[in-house]
Amino acid sequence: LLISVQSDKQIFIDAKWYPDTEFAAKMKEHGERASSKDVLIKADKQLTYGDVKKVMRMIKEGGFEKIALITERRAEK
Repeated sequence: LLISVQSDKQIFIDAKWYPDTEFAAKMKEHGERASSKDVLIKADKQLTYGDVKKVMRMIKEGGFEKIALITERRAEK
């Protein structure tokens, strides 16, 4: 499952946007029926650690056990 968080803090599950209030409930729904408990988070580099931690907490509360962050390599100069 891919979770994306944009610089304006909008959260997406795969390609669908969810407001904060619905995101936690959706994660619980996904957690109950998902065979895999792995989640990948792709967060904009302008977000603070606290912004990302908040999303990670909602994912954990949804029943997901493994959460990984996707990183991008910096372009060589």
